[in-house]
Amino acid sequence: MFITGTSIFSEILLIVLALLLWVKESPVKKANRVLGWIFFLLAVLNLWMLFLYHAYDRQIDSLLSWYLPLDQVLVMFIGPLLYLYLLLLYDHSRTITAKQIFIHALPTLPALVYVGYFITLPLPERIAMVLDAYSPKQWMDSLLDYLFYLQLMPYLLICFLKVCKQRKSNYLLRTNGYQADIRWLYYALGLALAGLLSHLPLFIVKNSNETEIILGTVVIALLVGSVFLQSVFSTGLSMQNPVEIPKEPVRGVQLEEHQINDYLQRLDEVMNISKIYLNTNCTLKAVAIQTDIPQHHLSHLINKQFQKNFPDFINEHRCRHVYRLLECEEAGKMTIEAIGLESGFRSKSIFYSAFKKSYGKTPSEYRANLKKG
Repeated sequence: MFITGTSIFSEILLIVLALLLWVKESPVKKANRVLGWIFFLLAVLNLWMLFLYHAYDRQIDSLLSWYLPLDQVLVMFIGPLLYLYLLLLYDHSRTITAKQIFIHALPTLPALVYVGYFITLPLPERIAMVLDAYSPKQWMDSLLDYLFYLQLMPYLLICFLKVCKQRKSNYLLRTNGYQADIRWLYYALGLALAGLLSHLPLFIVKNSNETEIILGTVVIALLVGSVFLQSVFSTGLSMQNPVEIPKEPVRGVQLEEHQINDYLQRLDEVMNISKIYLNTNCTLKAVAIQTDIPQHHLSHLINKQFQKNFPDFINEHRCRHVYRLLECEEAGKMTIEAIGLESGFRSKSIFYSAFKKSYGKTPSEYRANLKKG
């Protein structure tokens, strides 16, 4: 009764929070949608654990026959989604590539293989595996459980340390011209880490379906209750209610020499190390956020120090990147258009015009001369 009541309570709260995050408009909408998927994933996982608990407790074949080890797959998505949420919360203009998604999804492959193997087994063997009466279930489950701990712990720790770093100044995170209170996130991550650390030794000492289900349900219930209470009393049900940061009046900008040097150093790091210009959506606002330089200061700096407007400044860096690719033998098989896209240009006409302005030739003409030489 306790497990059932706790699970149903947690699932309702998680689904309510997920729907609010998906529906409500917000300056951090992309991040909120990822957080909504995390809550929905936890709700489905909790429901699946409740189903497994009743099937295991009553040992009814008709229930056990419906079981698939999907919980082993679902838990592998929690860490990567949480990390993605923080990335988007800190930088809403960030673009997540397919390669990054693939790398973070790799730990789910063993769990998917296990599900595939499980489906191919005869029904009596599958039921026996769920009841721990079949030896392969024990070592396969244990292996995937340890993989889950090894995968989730680093994600939680990285996210927690990132929030702790922000907490040293205050709980207000500045993002996209807004500031959001992330106090709830600090406590939620701390509780999740504590729950995982307490879960691990108990899992090692007493590894059984019932123990794992009860511990998992309690941890999720505590986490959901904590997040819900904090959201009600601190940040609102949508987790973040960002408040617009008042813009500084744009008047005659006067920068001190030490400011100019500091700004130039930050700008150099973002342009030459992070290479933000490779993003086709690279805007003055995005660079200002990345460098933590006020937008009107950044515009003034580029105009005065480089004698260029912002689009020309970005296109010059993109053209340098194109130049390096054209000189590189490995890029010889790439088309000119592909090189332009790779370098951050969103249209062929802008690409050709910018390159000719910088080097006096179109990219095609430059490549043709390289082949002749």
